[in-house]
Amino acid sequence: MFRRTLRKAFIPIGTIEEVSMYPLDFEEFLYAYGGGESVIEYLRDCYINRISPDESTHDLVLKRLKEYLICGGLPQAVDAYINQKIRY
Repeated sequence: MFRRTLRKAFIPIGTIEEVSMYPLDFEEFLYAYGGGESVIEYLRDCYINRISPDESTHDLVLKRLKEYLICGGLPQAVDAYINQKIRY
């Protein structure tokens, strides 16, 4: 009864480059936020040595985790959140 016509779309452009992007994990979010290298290294050392991180680092990481959970890990959302100073 119904007929569906499939046509190939012609897009007049030179070259198409396909890029696969995936959501950022929390570690990548910290790197994008800046200063994440030292925090991540410190947390790894604490984990390996089975010691608690100091309170200021703990509070900072919890704050960043809440921000990560709110804005999500999609690259464009993280970029907007960090660079355009969007705050929830």
